Amino acid sequence: PAIEYYRRALELHPKDVNVRTDLGTAYWYSGSPEKAIAEYKQSLAVDPGHSQTLFNMGVVYNEGLKDQAAAVAAWEKLLKLHPDYPGRERIQGMIQELKKRNS
Repeated sequence: PAIEYYRRALELHPKDVNVRTDLGTAYWYSGSPEKAIAEYKQSLAVDPGHSQTLFNMGVVYNEGLKDQAAAVAAWEKLLKLHPDYPGRERIQGMIQELKKRNS
């Protein structure tokens, strides 16, 4: 049901990146990582530096699509654009772990 509510909200406010990011997350939790990434990409088309979208995108790329390079790219962009991002150290650790695993 959450997906339908987010879709309706986007019909009224198609450029609301927070709602679109939440829709992507709802897709992720419903087992549709490709749909989640598609929504995140639309969010970033409106706001390329939206921190929650970049964080979530990294999670879905890593855990859902097993694309560690894309996950690292999303998280590195997040940290570059938001140097004071809460949880920065945790994200840096995840990036290092993925890079170590793929080297």
